[in-house]
Amino acid sequence: MSAGRFNKYTRWDKWFELHDPRSYPKYERIAKGYIDFITKEAVTQKDFPAKQLLEEFGPYFFTTGQITWLLAYAITLNPQEIGIWGVEAIGDHSPQRKDVHYFVQKARDRGITVTVPKNCTLLAKPKLYAFASL
Repeated sequence: MSAGRFNKYTRWDKWFELHDPRSYPKYERIAKGYIDFITKEAVTQKDFPAKQLLEEFGPYFFTTGQITWLLAYAITLNPQEIGIWGVEAIGDHSPQRKDVHYFVQKARDRGITVTVPKNCTLLAKPKLYAFASL
């Protein structure tokens, strides 16, 4: 999640804040009370199973943002479905798209359905090199 979304969702099951704790003062300026909230309620770097995810999935897909860590984590919970809401990975965040696609494929390989909102382009299939007509 992000400080910009703090107090904007009416329902969530777990809140993750995986950014470097040195960023927290900046987020507090964006959303007053955020530091107190994540200290008490959020899963942070301190509690997140990053080492286990690196062991399971390898180190190559965790450099572009929180979404890839969260997808990997969700996959390890072996759900029937993973929903991704509020993520488009466009503009400055477009480098995240390929890593998201990687983990969506990993989920699919395990029989997990990945759902995004209608009209979301996150899971739009990229053009295939040399086989654009497929």
